[in-house]
Amino acid sequence: MAEFCLDCWNRLNKRKLKKNQVVLSEELDLCEGCGEMKYVIDEIVKFDLCRSCFAAFFGENFLK
Repeated sequence: MAEFCLDCWNRLNKRKLKKNQVVLSEELDLCEGCGEMKYVIDEIVKFDLCRSCFAAFFGENFLK
C-alpha cells in the first residue's frame, strides 16, 4: 500500500483533510509523494456527526 503524508495525500486527491480526520503513523516513515520522512496516513477517520457537532460547539482544540 502506498504511504503518503497528509499534505501529499490532500494534493494527490484534491482534498482538504485535517489531522483530526486521519490517523497518522506513530513513527516517521518515508512519504512516497515527497520523499521526506514524515508521519504518514494509516487510516482515514469516518465522518462522525456527534464528533462534528461536539467540535462545532466546544471547538476543535477541545477534542485533541
